[in-house]
Amino acid sequence: MGAGTTGIDFIRVKNDLLAIFAVAEVNDLHIWQTGAEQKLLSAHLVSGEDSPDHEAIIRTVQEMLLQKYGINHTTLQILPASAGKMEHCNHCN
Repeated sequence: MGAGTTGIDFIRVKNDLLAIFAVAEVNDLHIWQTGAEQKLLSAHLVSGEDSPDHEAIIRTVQEMLLQKYGINHTTLQILPASAGKMEHCNHCN
């Protein structure tokens, strides 16, 4: 499959992200690997709250991803529940 393959189950990661209390929706999820030790993830997360604690969500997500999957580099965009659909994001799922 090439250098970008991580061997990580995409659906399991998405479900584990959705299992985090503050995460209501996961969009534009990407997981890849750039070397033996560098596993990366990027995602758009929608919180179930109108005023989410972004720092707490990021900390919880990063800890779970590192402990469970060895993903050690994340880029996360967090939106409140009030943000609505991301019409401007034509690659969101």
